[in-house]
Amino acid sequence: MPFVLDLGDPRAADAALVGPKAAHLSALTGVYPVPAGFCLTAAAYRHAQRVGGFDAALTRAVTEAHARLVGDAPDPPSVAVRSSALDEDGPAASFAGQHDTLLAIVGVDATLDAIEAIWASLRSEAALAYHRSHGLPSTNLALAVIVQRLVIADASGVAFSVEPVSGRRDRVVVNGSWGLGESMVGGTVTPDTWTLDKATLALLDTRLSDKARMTVAVDGATREVAVPAFLRGRAALDEHQILEVATMARSLEARQGWPVDIEFAVADGHLHLLQCRPVTGLADAPAAVPDPLDGFPAPWSEPADAGSAWRRDRMHFPGQLTLLAGELARIAIETGANHGYEHYDIAARMTVRRFWTRYYDTSAPFVAPEGEREGRRARGRAAAATALADLEAAWATRWLPEIDDHLGFWSGFDLEGATIAGLLEHLDETRRRLERLWRLHFEIVIPGFQARSSFHPLYCELFEDATELDAFALLQGIDSLTTEAGAALWRVRDVVAGVPGLADEVRALPAAAVVAALVRRPEARPALEALQAYLAAYGRRVLYLAVSAPSLAEDPTPVVAMLQDALARPDHDQGRHHATLAATRDRKIADARARLRHYPSPVREAFDARLAAAQTAFRIEEDHAFLIDFGGTAAVRRVFLELGRRFADAARIETPDDVVHLSWDEVRATTAAFPTLD
Repeated sequence: MPFVLDLGDPRAADAALVGPKAAHLSALTGVYPVPAGFCLTAAAYRHAQRVGGFDAALTRAVTEAHARLVGDAPDPPSVAVRSSALDEDGPAASFAGQHDTLLAIVGVDATLDAIEAIWASLRSEAALAYHRSHGLPSTNLALAVIVQRLVIADASGVAFSVEPVSGRRDRVVVNGSWGLGESMVGGTVTPDTWTLDKATLALLDTRLSDKARMTVAVDGATREVAVPAFLRGRAALDEHQILEVATMARSLEARQGWPVDIEFAVADGHLHLLQCRPVTGLADAPAAVPDPLDGFPAPWSEPADAGSAWRRDRMHFPGQLTLLAGELARIAIETGANHGYEHYDIAARMTVRRFWTRYYDTSAPFVAPEGEREGRRARGRAAAATALADLEAAWATRWLPEIDDHLGFWSGFDLEGATIAGLLEHLDETRRRLERLWRLHFEIVIPGFQARSSFHPLYCELFEDATELDAFALLQGIDSLTTEAGAALWRVRDVVAGVPGLADEVRALPAAAVVAALVRRPEARPALEALQAYLAAYGRRVLYLAVSAPSLAEDPTPVVAMLQDALARPDHDQGRHHATLAATRDRKIADARARLRHYPSPVREAFDARLAAAQTAFRIEEDHAFLIDFGGTAAVRRVFLELGRRFADAARIETPDDVVHLSWDEVRATTAAFPTLD
């Protein structure tokens, strides 16, 4: 059985080989505008499970298919890597969102890593729960993977050949938004919606939304960014494109023999079909076991939640959250945000929830009791004025010392040597300090945001031909803990490059295999020691805000991947690049001051004061995130891993990592329940 089949190959229309998603696309290739691609079959997945990952045969098959897809240009186009489970996209269960999708992947090595990540999502918590809730088997599973040329979309969307809410078969519904489709699928933007008569394709209803966010491809990755104000209310699709999408949905329904749910993208005026699956949940569809995931928002943890507008934060929480990670996110962010709002008298309050293993938050207006309003306003104005007057002093004398104290509390505690009673006391103090650390977080970011947001409009008012991007150039090249860590990694690159032949070997290996390869090669010892020193200095942090996420010291694969990218640029001098950014910044500041030299002194003074505050805010925001968000989360994770080790030794859980699937109360109660472990 083949490991790889190109989309359009007749064999790739067999759902038993490639899953329904890939089979549908392959059968439509050449008839509809499906981006070129290939599919790793279920046989490839099963082979990888037997041999423990990619072996030479699998790697060769993917490398050859990738070369056919993107060519051998020095700057290859990016690809999208998507799942195609064998039981996915059926008439009763779509599995939408249960398996990973990775976009803007550049290079064959990154594609191999992405495929492994997609394979791993087959046994994610949500995917297995979805199997159980639909009465599907959770053993002998297999997952095919689709790799396609990424469409750099001007607009993306979904369309249904039926009205999905009412089930009306005489309607076509088209949704569209700017950029790639991830913001719309992830729920961070409400798309435009058009409803058409299926028979005549007459436009029956148009609902344009304020599309504040969009996902774009940037430097081999995707990023969610703000939509410029002039685009936010503009229709993402023009009339011709709406009709083209609706026509395609209607045609696909006739061809497939069932109502379709399609994903599409528009790039440079051309329509592309990204996915075609059956619409699930219609009255005449096969009955399925009720699943709360299909009915979101379905039963709410608290009745008041049903009336709120929830935002999914994919930037800080890109993946699923375990039970403990979700609780700690709520403790940290809800407590911290509401402290910050009260501290600066901001008339809002935040609520954080974990819905279906994902992070969501919502904000609601807050009105203080009548007798407290004036006092609150006065305290808020005073706190904001004090913080904005001298951010540097606030950071150096108040915020940073306290942050260092909290981090020192965790790093200075002997977790392995502590008694259970000592760990229980440490756990309670950890919660107190976690809450305090995130109160500090919002005390810092709120005036920092105000400092930056007051500079950009002033700059654009003073220089009418300027944009906010031009204003941002005056904040570039600023030293921070983040740039310090980046520079240190480039120094590791130089050590690796100094060992003959090692750079090519490191670049050729999967990122997860590099450390083991360095250990096996005696001549690579300097490189191994340099990497270990980097991890010792900068590895006690996580990449996103969840105690379920391993730190870089625990899993250096992301660091190695960045190192591989650095090795691919042997002529790049990071120090010189950073210095160039700083020199450009200083030149632009001098130019701006020269243009303002004849302005009234209050204008020049405001420009200098707001610029200085914005530059300080930029550095402080980077440093506080490095220390609180990523360093603090890693420190708290170490506490729970030690408790997990004790629980596993006592056979309360299977492995130490399983502790992240417990609740806070369960962890504390379990800790308190066995003093006999001392």
